[in-house]
Amino acid sequence: MNIPKLVAHRGFAAKYPENSMSAFRSAIDLGGKYLELDVQLTADHIPIVLHDEDLLRVGGESINVLTTGWNLLEGKAIGETERFGDMFKNEKLLKLSEFAMLLKHNPDVSAFVEIKEECVATFGEKVVVEAVMAVMSAVKSQCTIISFDSSILFYVQMHCDTPIGFVVHKYDEEHREIANQLKPDFLICNYKKIPDEDGSLWEGEWKWFLYEIVDSQTALKWYQRGVEYIETMELEFMINALADN
Repeated sequence: MNIPKLVAHRGFAAKYPENSMSAFRSAIDLGGKYLELDVQLTADHIPIVLHDEDLLRVGGESINVLTTGWNLLEGKAIGETERFGDMFKNEKLLKLSEFAMLLKHNPDVSAFVEIKEECVATFGEKVVVEAVMAVMSAVKSQCTIISFDSSILFYVQMHCDTPIGFVVHKYDEEHREIANQLKPDFLICNYKKIPDEDGSLWEGEWKWFLYEIVDSQTALKWYQRGVEYIETMELEFMINALADN
């Protein structure tokens, strides 16, 4: 079918807690071939799957993971009670190694592993990259490292044989220049930041990847403008909607 590739944003996060094992497994069960996840480091340099630097939003506890050891984080809930009540009260914070095992058992699935900026600011590029790549080494061929932080992407280019994706804060000349220097495999942007009146996307050898798109017509419009990857939390709806095109 002549449609974009769908990336499950933090897993099937519309119906399951984001960055949870249930969200990732459900996305795979739906036939999803591309997953996106977020990575932070604990105080003792254990990579974990989490978007925020604390557990307040997803777990209801004001615990900063960057300054807390894994021994105090293991077993913490990430069930997003404000969205789901007690439905996912047994959903626990994931170590990146657990996600890596899921990938290993699904060799036809690829992952976009986003390293968060605050993680890099706290620990530095070397510590973060070494911790993440040590965990993902067995499934490296299934992974792309992505980040808003260009410094860590330059570091990955220098030290790892791994594809990278640059997530741009703004669709402006400053970020375009960084992209031209970095030459990432993927260029990633919130579609709402790109002016509709601009008829063409930045040209480069990268593949375009836009988020967070939840309707098929918007996805198809961008696909026709050269966007190959569309990221969405509404994976099931988008799969069904695009199947009709």
